[in-house]
Amino acid sequence: MKEKTILRREWRGIYARSYAETRFEEGPYHGIAGLLYMDDADDFCVRTASGPLRITCPGFSWLQLAPEGKNVWATVMFDEKGSLFQCYFDITLENRVLDGGRSGFTDLFLDVVIRPETDEASLFDESELLYACRVGEIDIKTRDMAYLARERLLSFIHNYKTEFFDFCRAKRLELLPRLEKVNEG
Repeated sequence: MKEKTILRREWRGIYARSYAETRFEEGPYHGIAGLLYMDDADDFCVRTASGPLRITCPGFSWLQLAPEGKNVWATVMFDEKGSLFQCYFDITLENRVLDGGRSGFTDLFLDVVIRPETDEASLFDESELLYACRVGEIDIKTRDMAYLARERLLSFIHNYKTEFFDFCRAKRLELLPRLEKVNEG
């Protein structure tokens, strides 16, 4: 399993970043919302069914939502104009929700991607989850918990997609004026 951080230092190709965070409480969800702004980054694209999609570039920002006590982590991606273009959900073993840019998570392989212009969710990396279970990296109980977390997330997206995206846009606007350069050392 991979460990990932809210500052995304593990991402190669992001050379200078600014960051701001705040605590959030929205209904049953509470945790940290962190905005990572890419001051200097490679243009990096991923392949999608509709063609290449740029996910890092100078001026792009990622709003990350780290809810406490949940097995999901959201990375909501905005382009240089501030348009939300994708939300990438990692299914997690646990979220470590800490102040000061110290939040992180243990990735459980399953991923869900949604785009604002479609009602469909794309599901990824199930084979990685099954392989991890087969070789004993995770047990069956953990595998089943990952599937349950994904199903809960899909239900949430189905019922609250518009409200979720509105919340993310508002949180980004709230955090933009508070961005501070991050020491890359």
